Amino acid sequence: PMFDRIAAMNAGCAGMLDAAYDGIGDKLMVTGNYVDPDTVRTAAAEYAVNRDGRMTLCSCGRFTKIKGFDIAVDAAALLKRSGIDFAWYLVGDGVERTDLEKRIAENGLTDNIIITGLLTNPYPYISACDIYVQPSREDALPLSVKEARILGKAVVSTDTVGGRTLLDNGKKGVVTPISAEGLAGGIEELAADKRKRASFENLYDIAEREKDRNAYAAALDKLLTF
Repeated sequence: PMFDRIAAMNAGCAGMLDAAYDGIGDKLMVTGNYVDPDTVRTAAAEYAVNRDGRMTLCSCGRFTKIKGFDIAVDAAALLKRSGIDFAWYLVGDGVERTDLEKRIAENGLTDNIIITGLLTNPYPYISACDIYVQPSREDALPLSVKEARILGKAVVSTDTVGGRTLLDNGKKGVVTPISAEGLAGGIEELAADKRKRASFENLYDIAEREKDRNAYAAALDKLLTF
């Protein structure tokens, strides 16, 4: 309540803040984060990621509990039990890395899950995948989901505020329960149905790009001219 303006990442976050604090409704505004498509696409072409013929998945982020990489590993175990042959790149690093590596080994997934470590340019890995996966427990606005959509990828995301927002409540990708079973089910659905997967690819067009840029510019203008 002490602030003149409160910038939320999306309308869902703004609604949560409005419900939590009395009298801040007039101060709330949505700004989001702008991602430049040209920058992402140029970076994605900087180097090639070798594919070995398996279905390729990718997830990027900090290895912390909130980002749900343990959920991703457990989902991978379910996929393997279902007979799906896949390679899943986990691009990132963090405090849970040792625990994740142990979990991967215990589930017999060392041939399926590859931890790349922290990369200054993760976009070639996103570009190389068949499905981008966001396993978060909470996420206000997962930029990697938007970046994956810019690169034309089908996305599976857990049901977070940011995941629902960026995937338009399932119209632009698959939104699943926040669980290993839910995430595995969403991935398996797109792996089995190539037509459905293709329907979520290359949806980020010029119209959406202009809409994003204009909305971000208007929000910044409103914020800075208050």
